[in-house]
Amino acid sequence: MLHLTNIQKTYPHFHIHVPELHVLKGEFLALLGSSGSGKSTLLRIIAGLLTPEQGTLVLDHQTLTHIKPEKRDIAMAFQQPLLFPHLNVIENISFGLKMKRRKKKERLQQATSYLELVGLEGYETRMPHQLSGGEQQRVSLARAMIMKPRLLLMDEPFSSVDPNIRSELQELTLRLHAEHHMTTIFVTHDHDEAFQMADRIGIMQAGKLLQVDTAHQLYQAPLSVDVARFLGQKNIWQGFIQAGKFISDFITFDRVEHPTGKGHLIAPPSGFQLLKPTNQKSEHEMEGTIAKISVQKGSYRILVRVHAAQIETTVPFDPHITWTPNEPVLLRYQADHFTWLPDPLA
Repeated sequence: MLHLTNIQKTYPHFHIHVPELHVLKGEFLALLGSSGSGKSTLLRIIAGLLTPEQGTLVLDHQTLTHIKPEKRDIAMAFQQPLLFPHLNVIENISFGLKMKRRKKKERLQQATSYLELVGLEGYETRMPHQLSGGEQQRVSLARAMIMKPRLLLMDEPFSSVDPNIRSELQELTLRLHAEHHMTTIFVTHDHDEAFQMADRIGIMQAGKLLQVDTAHQLYQAPLSVDVARFLGQKNIWQGFIQAGKFISDFITFDRVEHPTGKGHLIAPPSGFQLLKPTNQKSEHEMEGTIAKISVQKGSYRILVRVHAAQIETTVPFDPHITWTPNEPVLLRYQADHFTWLPDPLA
């Protein structure tokens, strides 16, 4: 569907370099990164609003390098809806069809249909200044989708609306995507938004596309320490593996089946199970003490002090089990959940 190769764009204090990105037909891909990471710049390169110094963009076997933005059959929705202030809702939605010289009756029928899709029946004659921020984004989305583009680009479209409206717009976007199978690239700095909406997620940092993968793979098998840290992984230790044992200044794990050498061990919270102490301890269990408890959606986030390390675990709510700070516990680990990243020169 969309294939980017060796895309490069240089500014005085910033350089974006994407060796390769492949977006499948009908896929919903999120570009996730902090402000200034290059995700919006990459989106504008794809749209044709910026020209890269190097690289090729191919959409449906068509090279886009020298094709003007309006000829690429790509629609874009921005953080600010950018509606035409002198046109009413139905005129804004049908504007692209008018530019393509579609007949007025056809334009009106299609615009009315898309107005209903985004839940704004009865808003046909309202002007943009009479709409809320969320309603303006619905109009913007309808205006983009009515053109049935080969590719829909969305640049932080919901970041300026309140959380409840944002949730409604996310659900609407996913429903429309499921119904129309429109290939979409969605830029966001919000982790929850990316992981809830996207089929795959591309992590961007300092102009580089670090990894593109499913949410599960990003958490369970990050390709770099930078990706793991960006996603909030706390259980990262530098050390070495020798004879099937990971050894660091803070903690040791047995039965870690990776080649001998130096590197980083990344252990997601899912690799640990918190238990009440017993008289017996297996080789995959460690004694520890609860250092801190916090509440997150549907579970507890518990930090366990083991030797010189603090290990983050997640525990689902259970009305029959309570956990308290400074409580002695057992921590059972599954080494096959761990990711080993050997040092390049190790």
